Amino acid sequence: MDAVNRTEDNELCGFVDERPDGWHALTVFGASLGVHPMRLDAEQHVASDGLAALMERWILTDGDGSNEEIVCIQEAHPHEITIVLGYYALPGVPTMRIDRTELDARRWTLRLDR
Repeated sequence: MDAVNRTEDNELCGFVDERPDGWHALTVFGASLGVHPMRLDAEQHVASDGLAALMERWILTDGDGSNEEIVCIQEAHPHEITIVLGYYALPGVPTMRIDRTELDARRWTLRLDR
């Protein structure tokens, strides 16, 4: 997995990862933005949408797929993410921290609400 940083200030925008089905454009916490046949396309996708996607609504699913909930991202890092449980990030709304190892192990999955 290779980091994609913004050229102006070196801000981490996300990652690209080559897998059997193509180049995956990933958020800073490893969620999929899309799959591309070429690395450059995946890098451009991360550069243009990686940080913006953090402002979108996401769907959090538990490991067995039985429960889904719309969430907002409050804070994202390569090794953990803090989400707001619910449709809006308002004061007093419950939050949840998820470690990257839990995402990698599929204890939780996050996907854009599209």
